[in-house]
Amino acid sequence: MDPLRLNRKDGLFILICLLVLTAGLFISLKYFRQAFPEASIEFRYNRAQTESMALVFLQDGMALTPASDYRHAGRFGYDGLAKIYLEKELGVEGARRYLGSPVRLWYWQHRWFKPSTKEEFRVYVTPAGEIVRAQHEIEEKAAGANLPEDSARVLAERFLFGSMKMDPAKFTFLEAEKAGRPNRTDWVFTWKAAGIEPVKGSDYRYQVGLTGDKIGSYREFLHVPEAWQASFGKLRSYNRMAGSFSGVGMILTVVGMVALFFLRIRKREIRWKTALWFGIVATALMLLNQINEFPLELYGYETTASWSGFLLETILLAIFSSFGAGIAIFGLTAATETIYRERYGHQMAIPRMFTAQALRTKSAFKNILLGVTLTAFFFAYQIVFYLTANRFGAWSPSDVPYDNLLNTAMPWLAVLFIGFFPAVTEEFMSRAFSIPFLQMLFRNKATWLAVLIPAFIWGFGHAEYPNEPFYIRGLEVGLAGIIIGIIMLKFGILAPLIWHYTVDALYTALLLFRSDNPYFIITAAVATGLLVVPLLVALIAYLRKGQFAPETGLLNRDVTAPAEETTIVEAVAESTTEPTTVLYKALPGRSRLIASGLLAIGILAALIPCEKIGKFMTYRLPKETAIKIFSDSLRATGWANPDTLRMAAFINEDDSELEDDDPMIYLLKHAGSVEQFNDIADDRLGLGRWRVLAWVPENRLRFMGSVHAKTGQIERMFPLLPEEMPGDSLPKDSARVLVEARLLALGEDLSKLDLKDAQQNTQPKRVDHSFTWEARDGDPRNVAEAKYRRSGGVDGNYLSFGRRPWYKAPESWQRERKATTTLCAIKDGLTYLAIGGVIAWSVLILVLRTRKGFVMWKKAFLIAIIPGAVALAAGFNRFHLGLSDYFFNIEIPWGVFQTTLVTAWIITGITLYLMFTVALATLSALYPDALNLFRRKERRAAANDVWVAAAGWIGSTLIGWSAVKWLEAWRPEWIIFTGWNVPSWLAVPVPLLNMLQFILREQLLDVFLLAFFAYLWMGPMKKTGWRIALLVGILILLLPRSAVEPGEWLLSMLGNVVLVATAYIFMRFVVAGRPVLLFGAAVVVGIFIVIVKAVGAGYQPVIIHACLAAVIMLIALVWWLYGRKKSAA
Repeated sequence: MDPLRLNRKDGLFILICLLVLTAGLFISLKYFRQAFPEASIEFRYNRAQTESMALVFLQDGMALTPASDYRHAGRFGYDGLAKIYLEKELGVEGARRYLGSPVRLWYWQHRWFKPSTKEEFRVYVTPAGEIVRAQHEIEEKAAGANLPEDSARVLAERFLFGSMKMDPAKFTFLEAEKAGRPNRTDWVFTWKAAGIEPVKGSDYRYQVGLTGDKIGSYREFLHVPEAWQASFGKLRSYNRMAGSFSGVGMILTVVGMVALFFLRIRKREIRWKTALWFGIVATALMLLNQINEFPLELYGYETTASWSGFLLETILLAIFSSFGAGIAIFGLTAATETIYRERYGHQMAIPRMFTAQALRTKSAFKNILLGVTLTAFFFAYQIVFYLTANRFGAWSPSDVPYDNLLNTAMPWLAVLFIGFFPAVTEEFMSRAFSIPFLQMLFRNKATWLAVLIPAFIWGFGHAEYPNEPFYIRGLEVGLAGIIIGIIMLKFGILAPLIWHYTVDALYTALLLFRSDNPYFIITAAVATGLLVVPLLVALIAYLRKGQFAPETGLLNRDVTAPAEETTIVEAVAESTTEPTTVLYKALPGRSRLIASGLLAIGILAALIPCEKIGKFMTYRLPKETAIKIFSDSLRATGWANPDTLRMAAFINEDDSELEDDDPMIYLLKHAGSVEQFNDIADDRLGLGRWRVLAWVPENRLRFMGSVHAKTGQIERMFPLLPEEMPGDSLPKDSARVLVEARLLALGEDLSKLDLKDAQQNTQPKRVDHSFTWEARDGDPRNVAEAKYRRSGGVDGNYLSFGRRPWYKAPESWQRERKATTTLCAIKDGLTYLAIGGVIAWSVLILVLRTRKGFVMWKKAFLIAIIPGAVALAAGFNRFHLGLSDYFFNIEIPWGVFQTTLVTAWIITGITLYLMFTVALATLSALYPDALNLFRRKERRAAANDVWVAAAGWIGSTLIGWSAVKWLEAWRPEWIIFTGWNVPSWLAVPVPLLNMLQFILREQLLDVFLLAFFAYLWMGPMKKTGWRIALLVGILILLLPRSAVEPGEWLLSMLGNVVLVATAYIFMRFVVAGRPVLLFGAAVVVGIFIVIVKAVGAGYQPVIIHACLAAVIMLIALVWWLYGRKKSAA
């Protein structure tokens, strides 16, 4: 039998494929929309036509005209929440009666803006040509009228019932909201339309906003009940939980890939050219696709950014993300190809798969035909699966028959990218790598498990879609994964790649096929059927020659690493300089003197009086006492019985980072000095508080507040009420009297304040009110243009309050803080480039040294267990910190939330372990001979010097801290204030675990960076020019991303110069090539930092834990230095 010709068995295979293909196409064409219904949209007008309508509305309805220098951007959009709500409650068919009319949730979004200018115009026009939203944004300080509520409401009604031609008899007034601006008063009025209630509890609302005495906004929308949103959030929580299970499997797969990748590098089995070509294709497709989608990005342009800054940032993000995607595909391909080649010698090799010869073989012909057949089969399978599931109550939202992809010049690029990227990443990871890898682990004794496990890891990776029941999507895709896995074992990876590419490309191209644009249709057909072309070529060649091309040299068993690749890599590897082995030499007197000098200077610098930001912030009050105080207040007010509630306390001013435009930053920059800022924060704002939360799982009635950590006073207390909860419906004036009385009782003189904001929220069974007063110009409590404010509210029966004021920063300053300038974009680009350079060089060194056998991977994996285990143990405290997130997502079932936390805990622990492993392996690659200096006798010889080195490092740390304090005192307006940096571990159940993790994680990172840059300094970058470039790169890396203004950059740069200088002195004259000193000193410095933070917080339980952490780490360090019996190279 001629293997190059089609035989009877092949004919049967082709016949089966054609029958399955025909059946699949028939089922798909006949039942696709029954299984996957789509929403109904009648496009009477396109984007260009509605743009003209929007301009006419601005001119006629709002007396506005965008200036000629304004830019226009447009896109299609819809109210996704309202759509899902109606479909979930009424079914797709029932929802169609409302979608489009009277619930107008589809719209063309039009926007006119001018770079770096706040004023802009937005109009949303439905495909039927109706206006559903309009907004004219102007500066907060722009002048306008200060109308009373009655006069403003008359103008709003004139617009709604006059200009918009609504029938006033069909409307019920709901609420009014007042917003005081510096030079005008703005209003928003809300009405409810009578007779439009698609689902009980919902209603259709209309809002009209005034800026002064001008119409500033108009909006109509379906109000979705909060209770339903909570129930849908519950459903989504199950989806996310199911997806998190896949996350655990994925991270374990990544660990396996990394381990195998470097193992095969050592054996010189990686085919670099193959991986490189896949990476290049991924980079090119992603970059081209992002360039094509730039017009869509334009709609999201923030007017705080300069136009050049926006363009540069967009370009840089496109380049960096594309290269990141390419590198990911490169690594994935490199790891996958080697094990696929080893385990399946009889299958066609990945490097040969897409060559001209391979595509003319019978194997490729059958694989491509099978891939195309699988596409039709998969569509039919999904249809049958969901038609059956729907009969048993399954649900999923309908498809939207439009995508903004149609608004790009080359939508077929998206078809190519969305076909290629998921196909390669998912098929390589979940099939071509995972199945042979598990077969290897199971020693070929459980191939069914090797197919089953990755299939459902992959399947539940798709479970986060909003489908019900929550596991349905994971089950559907997982079962398909089993089929595809079996096919890969039988036919190889080509058929699954063809199938996956064609399915994803076809889904993306459906809208293009349904358009009436020949260009869209033709290009979509070419992009989707790209991999079908070789099928036709092979068939034509077979008909012409009477046989297929031979498979000689195309199979995995025929492939070996090309000699030229080895030569290239060896040439690069030989160009690096290997450090020589040396025995430990005791610190000379000069080094000891320098270390002692650093410590002495550091102590003296720390003793020099200098105001420190937040020095007043101490937590003398135990968190248990804070909870008790809050609990007693709940009981005293009658709000709730605290015995029925769960409670937890957190640090209010924790180490989370502030937004760049936070009012606290403004206060610091305009207070005049750090001391005055501390006075405002302490005496006036009362910062340094425990935040207390009280709740019952899945009950949306919750309570939160804060207790001062020094005085024990209740600083703030308010409820979070369910929308549907009944309560009082007080008139606005009555509610205001109650709030004013409370503020007067707290000592506030309201005669010196003006009411700026008054908001009324009409709920189904109660009315809520909130009020804000502001100090007048010239009030000494104002800080520059930041206004002193007081607030309070009445929510039904609950009178909420805050003991302290707050500050409103000027909008112009906030816009400046959020601005993206060209200089900012360049700075961010250089930062990303520097980070990428560190990572790239580290990986390159790892690869080159692994090939030569210099990397101690086994020891790295073993040693990393210690910090990895500590990090995993510290994850226990995540359960407490996670309660803060749960409080604001209370609809999630408690068990689901805990399960999701557990999976996140596992994923984080594994990720940190992998990072520790790679860091340790990189250090062994940089200094392979230095491993001899970690032997027992070397550690013993270095032990006493470790304490000297630690003294020098502590001194350097104190010098750096003091320098920062002095610089901040010199120029407080240039301070980069990102937050109070109170350790969040003050509030956790076992702070000891977080402290140990901090010492190991942060100090190992410091050791890695110091060792890495020392390697560059002493090795590849010895020349002066390279060293200057390295110093600039380090300073750029150290520059915080939160640095916005040039003064902040300068101040940060000066502080970093001190840091780099002390680090250089320490490494050059103290450590001087003695790695034991670096590691040992790092541990001592970590202990020192933990003690300083704990003592500074003033919280006694945490101080005790810090002492325990110090004792544990010191015992471990002493044992490692002096007492271990075995060699620990």
